[in-house]
Formats: sequence, C-alpha cells, structure tokens
Amino acid sequence: MLKIKIIKAGHFYSDAGASLGNLPRAIWGRFLSVDEMHRLRLDLNLLLIETEGKTILVDTGLGNKLTSKELKIFSPSGERLDKVLLKQGIPASSITDVVMTHLHHDHAGGIVSYDDSGQEFLTFPKATYHIQRKEWEICKNPDILNNSAYDFKRNLRLLDQKGDINLIEGTYPLCPGISLEPVGGHTEGMQIVIINNGKHKYIYAGDIIPSETYLKVPITSAYDVCRRDTVKAKLSIIERIEKEGYSLIFDHSTEDVIYEVK
Repeated sequence: MLKIKIIKAGHFYSDAGASLGNLPRAIWGRFLSVDEMHRLRLDLNLLLIETEGKTILVDTGLGNKLTSKELKIFSPSGERLDKVLLKQGIPASSITDVVMTHLHHDHAGGIVSYDDSGQEFLTFPKATYHIQRKEWEICKNPDILNNSAYDFKRNLRLLDQKGDINLIEGTYPLCPGISLEPVGGHTEGMQIVIINNGKHKYIYAGDIIPSETYLKVPITSAYDVCRRDTVKAKLSIIERIEKEGYSLIFDHSTEDVIYEVK
C-alpha cells in the first residue's frame, strides 16, 4: 500500500519580482498579495511517501541554520524539521530515503540541522539521499551563475562526510510505483517525482511548478537557469495531468496544495 502526506514545514518570504521573473509587476500586482517589502509568502510543502519497506521524504525545507541577516531577508516560520515530523508521529530515524528535487537553500536546508546547543547533525541519519549527480557537482563546485544559489558547506558538507548518498544519472526507479525524472530548467540537475502504482498518480514537480500561478506556461522564475527547459518540463507535466489523470503537488503554494483537473 502507498500513502502520501503533505508535511507543512513552515513558510518564508521571497522577493516577488524575482519569483515571477519575466512577468512584470503591472500584471502580477493585480492578483498576488505581497507584504510591505514586496515579498511573496512561500509555504514549504514537503512530501512524505509511505510504501512497502520505505518511508520517503521529498525535500527538506529551509532548515534552522539561517544567519541573523537571512532571518531578516526571509522572515521564516516553523520548527526544526525533525520536531515537525515527530509531532505527526514520524521519528527522524524512520525516514529511509530522502529525495532532493534540487539543492537550493529552501529545499536542502533541513538536511543538516543545529541542535539546541548549536551543534550540527544529520537530521535523517539512517536515510539514503537520492540526488542527480549533475546537481550535486554544481552545488559542490558552482560556476559564476550558480555561486550564490547554493551553500554546500552549510547544508551538505556533513552529508558528504557522513551520509549515505546515491548520486543518480537520468531517470531512476526508486521503488515500485515511484520514479525520479531529471528535467533541468530551474537548476541543471532538477528532478521531479512521479508516483504511479496504478491506483495513485501524482507528480511532485518542485520549483518547476511551485504554485498554481506557474501553471501558466510562459511564467517562470528569475531563479531558473534555463527558461526553455523549464517550459519544456511544464508542458510535459501539464500534458500528463490533462491526458493521463495525474494530480500535481505544489511545493510552495499557500492555498491548495494538490491540483487536479476537475
């Protein structure tokens, strides 16, 4: 049996102009609400999948390692991720697999946590981390375009030293009914999660389609490294939704988290 659950890991705020990329404020200002700093609220909707012999977490949220400067920039909410899960009856030690759609700070921040004394630890010490090799390599040695997009030392160094990492290349069958597909676009190593066991059909598209606004194909984020690849991935995902009956899970929506064709 396969079960999915949305894990609400808090929220943070992001500059609306950067988030909407090529869409001018004169348009997005008509239908999006922002705060006094022109920031959008982005929820952290992680995905938990329970299937035979596995408890899989997709992405890890923002984490609790932000500096005082970053706290002012992002104004995050939420507890330490292991505590969020424990409140829902899921101990961190029970997570067998962690899938990383990509390694930006709001997705990889919870891989390593600080305890109450400020010491770092692997949040999910028994998990295998599934990451596209290209994403890992760019994060570890970013070029000038990606240098500010990743923080390997803070978010991934401990995982590199002590964790169980499965670097994958291309489409990867994680287990029966669940596969990981690289799409690029938002990052060069971006991957999405496809769930199809005959009964359940879901797509967790990460930052390719983070909320309902981005179902409009031309709208992309300024954080996307290749808009052409993002649009290509969006078209493929939307076709699956419309023709194959998949439901889409939004990773940053503040309203409806699951989208399906009525």
